[in-house]
Amino acid sequence: PLEQVQLAVIPLPIAKPGWGALLVERNADVTYSEAELALCAEFAAMAIVAGEEAAGVVSAQRNADTDAATGVLRVEPMHVLLARQIDTSRQKQHPLSLLYILVDQLPTLRESGGEVSAIAGLRPVAELLREEANHGDTIGRAGPEGFLLLAVGKGQLEARDCAERLRTAVSRIPVDARIVQ
Repeated sequence: PLEQVQLAVIPLPIAKPGWGALLVERNADVTYSEAELALCAEFAAMAIVAGEEAAGVVSAQRNADTDAATGVLRVEPMHVLLARQIDTSRQKQHPLSLLYILVDQLPTLRESGGEVSAIAGLRPVAELLREEANHGDTIGRAGPEGFLLLAVGKGQLEARDCAERLRTAVSRIPVDARIVQ
C-alpha cells in the first residue's frame, strides 16, 4: 500500500515521444538523504546513456540488415530469420508460410537499363508488399530478382489467398516507361 512506502520519482530526460522515470521505493519511516538522491540521479543518467547506446546498436543492426534499394531485409538476414522461424514453428507446431515473389521482367530491365532500371522496377513492388503485408509478416530480398514474404501462423489456404491478393496488386502497379527504355 502507498501509505506504507515513500517513493522517490526521478524523471529521465528522454526525447519525445519517449518518456521514463526512475522510481525508488522505501518504507515510509525511512527518509532519503541528499547523497542517496544524488546516487539515484547518477543511476538515472547511466540508464539513459545505456539506453541510448542500446538504441544506437539496434538502429545500426537494422540499417545493416536492410536492403538500401528496397527497404526490406537483405538476403542473408532474411535467410537467418527464416531458419530461426522454421525451427520455432516446428517446435511449437504452428503453421508457417513462405511466399516467393519473382519479378519476371527484371532480367530484361537489367539488360536494357542496368542495375538502376532493375532497382527502379523492384522499388514499387517492395513498397506494395510492405503496404499489403499483414502485421507480423516479414519481407526480404530473395536474391536479385525477387522477394520473400514470411508469414508466421498462416496456413496453406491463408497463404494461397495472400499470394493471390499480392499477385493481383502487383499486376496493377503502373510501369514507368522511363525504366523500360
